[in-house]
Amino acid sequence: MVMRAIRNKRRALKVPLLIFTVVLSISLVGLFTYTPLDFNTSQPGVQASEVESLLDLQRHLEQALKLEPGNVELHVSLGNTLYDIGVYYAGYGDAGKAGRYFKEATVPYEQALEMDPSLIGARVDLATAAYYAGLDELAEKHFQEAVRREPDFVNGRINYGVFLFYRKEDPEAALEQWNAALALDLDPAVRSQVEAMVQMAQEAVKANN
Repeated sequence: MVMRAIRNKRRALKVPLLIFTVVLSISLVGLFTYTPLDFNTSQPGVQASEVESLLDLQRHLEQALKLEPGNVELHVSLGNTLYDIGVYYAGYGDAGKAGRYFKEATVPYEQALEMDPSLIGARVDLATAAYYAGLDELAEKHFQEAVRREPDFVNGRINYGVFLFYRKEDPEAALEQWNAALALDLDPAVRSQVEAMVQMAQEAVKANN
């Protein structure tokens, strides 16, 4: 029930769509697509060769980091790769492996942020990976920090809203984040998706009262 950030020049792993998909262009970090994960359905469209390539890339990045431990981009790339492996296993219903890789992804993301706290895309990816891994305190910490640092960063608003809606079961707080996203300059297709999310939250608030 969270979202996925897809970087430039990276092939997106398709995941089952439960609620919505938002695709938008962000100049700093490329294309983003937000898709809820379903850990209980198979995903035949993703071939085993893809995860083998990701695992091979993981090994290369880990070796590269031994030579350049201060390379921020390598840390972010490793986090992205571990995240993608988690998405792969989630798509095949292997919650155990998926959770393991999402948790592992948080480590290089955190290391990158220690070196450069301004990496807003990596911060939101960290929060999202933490959410998938069940590390709710870590997820909320970085969602809040992302929104504080860059309140106009739309994917931070959207992702944090999804976290609040599904994990925290707080539709009012989610509504606040999604309304803030609507106040930004959005692509029409993105705006339509966020409006649907706002309506969903409004209905949940009404049902709770």
